[in-house]
Amino acid sequence: MLGMIGAGNLAVEHAFAIAAVRDITRIVVWSRSAETIGSFRSATATLGIPVESAVSPEDVLAVSDIVCTLTPSRRPIVRGVSFRPGQHVNAVGAPPRADHREIDGIGMQRAKVVVDSFPTAVAKSGGVLLAISEGFITEDDARTELGDVIVGKAAGRMSDTDITLYESVGIGLQDLATAELVIERATARGIGTSINLSG
Repeated sequence: MLGMIGAGNLAVEHAFAIAAVRDITRIVVWSRSAETIGSFRSATATLGIPVESAVSPEDVLAVSDIVCTLTPSRRPIVRGVSFRPGQHVNAVGAPPRADHREIDGIGMQRAKVVVDSFPTAVAKSGGVLLAISEGFITEDDARTELGDVIVGKAAGRMSDTDITLYESVGIGLQDLATAELVIERATARGIGTSINLSG
């Protein structure tokens, strides 16, 4: 099951992306707003996956195999004591600020943490920086980069019971590289409209 903590546009895009690569049979969503959950349900209807609402973030964690946190939270909205063996968490909502985080220090400690960029994470990720300052993790616990896991240079999940957590800050260069690839493929397929922005 896929769990969403936060139900805005970012949650919609994550639902489509994850459903494209994983066999998702149900989605459970928590948001402070029932209206936002309704909008999420409508926006993801074409997936054909039932969407259930949860009473709390803890209720999402209790039933989900994959959890996405998608809130601009300053204080932890997810408590690591609720993580379950084998769970994967994508922490992507908090802005790149040293005082914002969605996951508490215990959560960072209990999980195998993967970041997009170690230098960026130790400069801008409140999730990493606050967990370090509180003594739950060290810088070494946040050195594993997603790119290294993908190409096999670093270990990600080692067993079915590992708790893994992707702490996303975002890197502009990765966004540009992805955009270039999308444009190349769209152009090759004759999709879209080219606009000259240089003049």
